[in-house]
Amino acid sequence: METVLVIDDELFMRRLCDDMLSLRGFRVLTAENAKEGLAKLEKGGIDIVLLDIMMPELSGLEFLPIIKKTDPDVFVIIITAYATLESAIEALKKGAYDYIRKPFRPHELYHSVDKAISKRRIELENKRLIQDLQVKVKELGTLNRVGQYIHSLVEIDRLLEKIVLSIAAVMGVEIVSIMLIDKETQEMVIKAATGLPDEVVKTTRQKVGQGIAGWVAEKGEPLLIHDIEKDPRFAKLASDAKYKTKSLLSVPLFTKSGVIGVLNVNCKATGETFNEHDLELLTTFSSQAAAAIENAELYARVKDFSLELEKKVRIATAELAHSNQELEAKVAELSTLYEASRVMASTLDTREVSSRMLEEVARIIPYDVGEICVYDEEARELRILATAQGGSTEAREGVYPLDEGRYPGWLALRKEAILLPHIKDENRSLLKGRPWGDGREIGSFLAVPLIKGNKLIGTFELASYKTGIFYEEHLTTLKALGSHLATSIENAKLYEDIQKNFLETLRSLVTSLEARDEYTRDHSERVTRLAVSVAKHIGLSEEQVQNIRIAGALHDIGKIGMDDEILKSKEKLTPPQLQAMREHPAVGARILEPIKFLKGIKEIVLQHQERYDGTGYPQGLAGDEIAIEARILAAADAYDAMISRRHYRTKVFNHREVLEELQRCAGTQFDPNVVEALIDLDRKRVRPLAEEDVTVVHCPKCKAGYKVRPSQIPAAGARTKCSKCQEVFTIPGGRA
Repeated sequence: METVLVIDDELFMRRLCDDMLSLRGFRVLTAENAKEGLAKLEKGGIDIVLLDIMMPELSGLEFLPIIKKTDPDVFVIIITAYATLESAIEALKKGAYDYIRKPFRPHELYHSVDKAISKRRIELENKRLIQDLQVKVKELGTLNRVGQYIHSLVEIDRLLEKIVLSIAAVMGVEIVSIMLIDKETQEMVIKAATGLPDEVVKTTRQKVGQGIAGWVAEKGEPLLIHDIEKDPRFAKLASDAKYKTKSLLSVPLFTKSGVIGVLNVNCKATGETFNEHDLELLTTFSSQAAAAIENAELYARVKDFSLELEKKVRIATAELAHSNQELEAKVAELSTLYEASRVMASTLDTREVSSRMLEEVARIIPYDVGEICVYDEEARELRILATAQGGSTEAREGVYPLDEGRYPGWLALRKEAILLPHIKDENRSLLKGRPWGDGREIGSFLAVPLIKGNKLIGTFELASYKTGIFYEEHLTTLKALGSHLATSIENAKLYEDIQKNFLETLRSLVTSLEARDEYTRDHSERVTRLAVSVAKHIGLSEEQVQNIRIAGALHDIGKIGMDDEILKSKEKLTPPQLQAMREHPAVGARILEPIKFLKGIKEIVLQHQERYDGTGYPQGLAGDEIAIEARILAAADAYDAMISRRHYRTKVFNHREVLEELQRCAGTQFDPNVVEALIDLDRKRVRPLAEEDVTVVHCPKCKAGYKVRPSQIPAAGARTKCSKCQEVFTIPGGRA
């Protein structure tokens, strides 16, 4: 229930507003002067203020800035019997939301208050959503930096110490410990900890299957305990001194060999109980930590191996040549493993990491064609990420069904590695129908499923036209690389999912904005489609094309807080309204500013209303000072605005008239090269510029559907009769 504060020196007016608004379910407070009103405002909980202008001591216009300073989120509606245009403008400039003249009718008061309440709810929800998104993006950036740092450490003791300190800092907890399983005794010991007494660290021994950490290690499942005293599995540990709070987290550390230990977190610094988000964050840490521990152990083994090899070389001089060959091969393999780990830690793009993995593996495994796929769990199919053939790699599109008719599906379903030094006839059918290769028959085949824990991530395949090329060492190496690649792809997919969810949230805001006006519905989608076609036609990079896709969807996000009376105005905009409209590129850029991965997008959104001759806004940029993506978006935006119906004009441009207008403004408003590309697209009919889909409308009574072309419907709409139930209804006018 919202609260309305009525500040008026007339008792009658205060009682009238109280009675009217109370009947509508509002909580109403009253004050007879500014001093009394300020005292109630400072207590908080006020949503709307009804403020009289003419009051003793301090007028409403003088008190208005004080109200906005005290609570910037409160909406102020001015009420007065002495309304003038000057006082209305001054009130709006000082932050008033609306203006009502006395005497007023009930519906006028209700309409103004209801509209203010609705807008306030939207603004508060948008602010909360943006704050939540900023926190998530910041958290992900921290995880990425921490992950890169710990992957750079190779000394196991220092690595473990940095892991627990990083977790404590990022998650805001006092106690963190890493317990690793002793392979000989099957006991878990604390290898690194913060917040625990030294004696506890030195003496703690726990069997797999016993206690909290033992349960997690045995089950291989993360554990979130809200209240240890109420958990029947661990209630007996409630009095254990090292559990300072009743809530704790414990997650397994997985490598390709299985569970190697457990990460334990206890005692949140805020005193709060752990939640699912904390568990998800710690699980992400455990994935990075396990990979880093595995790399450090591998480094230690390599170091020991190198020392032993050097000793043998000194003793067995006669075998020097042979030993050197083995050493060179091993160093190349280990160098590739190290470089592959470094590459995977340096990027979160699944296609890029797959392409570079195919390049790295070519240094130690001789193959002619290769392919990496990722498993799409929702579609239950394998999507191609990258292929290699003829000495070059490339990201490509394509999918394989999840069946055993071809090797990708066979690998995914069986989760078994394949080593075929010599291809037999019964294997050839599984190799057919692939998008790589030059038509020659495959002589050798090597492949592994990409697995993280028990979860299928994808497939990794290599093939050679020669027989007898692959052997067991190649399979072992590919399994090791595949384990790292699976972790990297999983992390990249998590990051991509967060980015996707974030962008979808922003797109939903734009969709909500466009839904407020039927004339601009789907405007951003059409502008994006045309801008992408132009960008591809003039040869922009895939990164630039992707930037245009995102910027096109978000270019009008700055209008999200704009009044409906501006967006839907059927008259020429007033100077203040025009100025408010011109601020939407800068507002949109400010909305995107805190989001680091949208830095390039922000500049496109900021510049999409600049003109080629420098007379645009908000920065007055000219020519090549304007990003090429923004120049393309400006032309596509103008095209759709002219080809679509608008409530502020009666003329409807056809496709040819729009192209002529764009040509007329080339060199002044638009980049001539962009306009020429648009004309060339139309001339070659690479994609119809005036593309229009058939729309289905439904009878409001019987729900029968009818296909219509929006451009054939007049701007004011069309009346029609349902052929099934004879109901007469209106089809909304024209293409929006």
